[in-house]
Amino acid sequence: MQQSDDKRNFQSAKLNDPYADMILAWYKQVESPAGQAVKMGALGAIPASILFFCIFFSNSTANLIAFSAFVISIFFIAFSIWMLGQILDNNCGTRAMQDVADPIREGSEGFFMT
Repeated sequence: MQQSDDKRNFQSAKLNDPYADMILAWYKQVESPAGQAVKMGALGAIPASILFFCIFFSNSTANLIAFSAFVISIFFIAFSIWMLGQILDNNCGTRAMQDVADPIREGSEGFFMT
């Protein structure tokens, strides 16, 4: 009984970080059934925007490479935010797991301070 209470408490806890809460809310919207169309549209928008740029704006190789790099970097920023939402959506574990994680976190922070 105690373990299930711990899981429920950690899953329903707010993160006390407005940016993390915003990313988590965005992730849950994207992972909803209606959000699947958004993910597929985002994947299709990448080659479509590059093709649109090539046809209507500039056919120069240098401009096309620069615009492609820009579009792909925007995609990967969105992808990294999606991955962060996936990580934030996972539960924190049981109280025993967190008790073990605290000394490990302190040790790693001390290691990186040197």
